[in-house]
Amino acid sequence: MDVAFINFRGLGGAKLLTPKLYTSFSYLDVQEAVDYLQKKYPTKDLYAIGVSMGGNVLANMIGF
Repeated sequence: MDVAFINFRGLGGAKLLTPKLYTSFSYLDVQEAVDYLQKKYPTKDLYAIGVSMGGNVLANMIGF
């Protein structure tokens, strides 16, 4: 089983490698991970769990 973790830009000591900063409203980083997993495993079901702020990010992603 593969697991994808996302470390948001600038949080938890992560280096900023792009001019884009973290915002809890942005779901694009999550979408990138989802796209990667769907491409790697096209016939598998994909499940996501978001707790607290992660739940907010997932809700923003599926709501758009």
